[in-house]
Amino acid sequence: MNCSIEEAGSFSRKLHIHVPAEDFDKQVNRRLRKISTTAKLKGFRPGKVPFEIIKQQYSHKVMQEVANDLMRESYIEALQQKSLEPISSPHFDDIKIAPGEGIKYTANIEVLPKLKLQTLKKVSIEKPTSEVTEENIDNMIERVRRNHGDWKVSDQPADNGDRLTIDLELQDSSATSANRQMEDISLVLGLDTLAPGFDKQLIGAQLNEERTVVVTFAKEYRQAELAGRTVSYKVLVKKIEQSVLPELDQTFFEACNIKEGGLETLRKLLREGMERELQIGLKKRARENIVNAMLERNPIEVPDNLLNERIDTMRENATSNLKTKEVFPDEIFREPAIRQIRLSIILRHFAEQRSLRVDRQEFEDKLNEFASIYEEADKLKDYYRSNRQAAQSIEAMAIEDKVVASLSEDADITEKHYDFYEIVDHKH
Repeated sequence: MNCSIEEAGSFSRKLHIHVPAEDFDKQVNRRLRKISTTAKLKGFRPGKVPFEIIKQQYSHKVMQEVANDLMRESYIEALQQKSLEPISSPHFDDIKIAPGEGIKYTANIEVLPKLKLQTLKKVSIEKPTSEVTEENIDNMIERVRRNHGDWKVSDQPADNGDRLTIDLELQDSSATSANRQMEDISLVLGLDTLAPGFDKQLIGAQLNEERTVVVTFAKEYRQAELAGRTVSYKVLVKKIEQSVLPELDQTFFEACNIKEGGLETLRKLLREGMERELQIGLKKRARENIVNAMLERNPIEVPDNLLNERIDTMRENATSNLKTKEVFPDEIFREPAIRQIRLSIILRHFAEQRSLRVDRQEFEDKLNEFASIYEEADKLKDYYRSNRQAAQSIEAMAIEDKVVASLSEDADITEKHYDFYEIVDHKH
């Protein structure tokens, strides 16, 4: 196998690969000989067909099969020979296959060039701090009571804590969404389960009243077709209900699976859970601050093929999640895809530059953190330990954590205190 490299841009490389005729012809003949031992053609006994006839009948198919195998093998060999690590899928063109000449083709790939990235030296980064207060626990107990409470129909104007049943219709024709009309949506005012600022605009609404609600979705909103958009909805209030909270008695505690200790046990269990959530939330917010600073300081170019692949993946996920056949345009996903790719490149660069690796204990720590929010955590952990591909996703998250921690050591860290509910967003 012979290979030469041609630079075709910052990221693009063309690998001109030639598999010699000797290698190609040898494999073609070997496969044809194997076929001849069992081939059944009219007028001949099995295995007695003349080889020239075998070649006439099977050469084209065999040459294609051999060419596919040798192209795959030679491509991998070329990458190893030239010490290249593609960051997107290859595209093959200029393919020429012929007996006596072998195989010639071009593999178009994208690789990471040598990058000069900025660190966070002398950059001020906020580190959030917080703690679980007794007031926070009181608030959480009220939320638990609401979850176990009943509802009674009300003819009073809607207020925070009321449960509304609404129909809504997307009014903005420029926004693409599979859910343009939805009926009998239930929401508790004040929890902002639909979108930030949505509930506030329904305070004071009367039964059977129609209102126009305008909301702006964050760029990171889970539905990519709405991310970053400002849209309006026509909302019809069909029912208003007020919460009837249960007393803090033994019946309530048993409903919370508390057999002994009553309120004291409830407060203890809530504190433990809230402190776990808080640590995860603080870590997430601190990470976001580091990541945003790194992206701002390193506005690197994104490879075209890798970007197109990421957009296609995000579109497929959106289509699957929304259970729609609608084809969403590229522009909906372009900005979040660029952000993901840029971050991936930056983290990968510093992981290699600083020789950061994940040992077994770090893997287990990350796996425990990841699985802690699931009910069957032990089964989930067993799955990730026994599945190499799944384990790699945990290793990648652990590596990212190490890179972010390493980068944060370069920065000037300033602590800022937040309330628990500013860090941990409860939507229930």
